[in-house]
Amino acid sequence: MVYSNLTIRPFKTEDLSNIHAYASDEDTTKYMLWGPNTLEDTQDFLNYVLSCYQKNPITHYEYGVEFEGKIIGGIALIVDYENLKAEIGWIIHKDYQRRGLMYQAALQMIEFAKTLKIKTIYATADSRNVASYKLMEKLGMHHVRNDYQVRFNKVTQQKDLDQVYYEMEI
Repeated sequence: MVYSNLTIRPFKTEDLSNIHAYASDEDTTKYMLWGPNTLEDTQDFLNYVLSCYQKNPITHYEYGVEFEGKIIGGIALIVDYENLKAEIGWIIHKDYQRRGLMYQAALQMIEFAKTLKIKTIYATADSRNVASYKLMEKLGMHHVRNDYQVRFNKVTQQKDLDQVYYEMEI
């Protein structure tokens, strides 16, 4: 399904409460390297993102996923201009998962990456996060490798989790 009322856009200060709605949710942030956030954590994130927009060139595009006028998630593109590569990553509030919304947002971000002359997109995910790597596959990304005991574990405070690595040429 294609949603005409879904777009990606730079975050704004007034997005704080919508960002915090997903960033503070334990289920939504289960496989993230961070979270669940306190309000202060989310404010710090938003301040960091807004400062990234002021750099030239911008290397960290952290955009909101806006659906029906509300920010429901985030999508990031971290750019390495020298190697024409970028890492893509995403998060979406649990109430909006499994509806094809992040697939559509990711397609928009990949199209944006092409305007930056990026040639390779890659992504990593906690190896337990099946939905995330299934989305990578749906986007046309190919599994490159599994990395073992490299991902930070919020519970043990150690790098003892495995991750998957996918990439694609665009």
